[in-house]
Amino acid sequence: MQMAPLLYALVGAGVNLCLGMAFRSEPSYRVPLDASVPLLFAGVVAGVVVGCLILAARALRPGVVRPVGLVTVALLGTVVAAPVGWVAGSLVTNDQLVRAGLARHIGQLPAVGMAAGAVGGCLAGAAVGVRQVLLDRRRPTS
Repeated sequence: MQMAPLLYALVGAGVNLCLGMAFRSEPSYRVPLDASVPLLFAGVVAGVVVGCLILAARALRPGVVRPVGLVTVALLGTVVAAPVGWVAGSLVTNDQLVRAGLARHIGQLPAVGMAAGAVGGCLAGAAVGVRQVLLDRRRPTS
């Protein structure tokens, strides 16, 4: 839990990059650097602030360590998998959709891929977090 500022800086950066991809992308499904770097920096700063608040909360209430750790791992899984889903959604070939009569939906595929990646990453992260909580409960306390 001592790494909360660093972990939440990564989460903040990932969340803001995903927001940039979703709302500031160009038609080629790319986000220009002048739009993504300020978002990245703002996400890092916000994440560090949240991480420091979590450290302070942990000092006041030690019982929050496990739930916050579980949420942290789920968020990390989300911000790693969501951009992968965006890339996967943007790689679907356009001519396959045109032949299927779904050409009007081409622009939505990266966002749908990002949502699917976010859900999958969150579930995977939560599974890892739950596994860790179960392992921690089995360890004898000294």
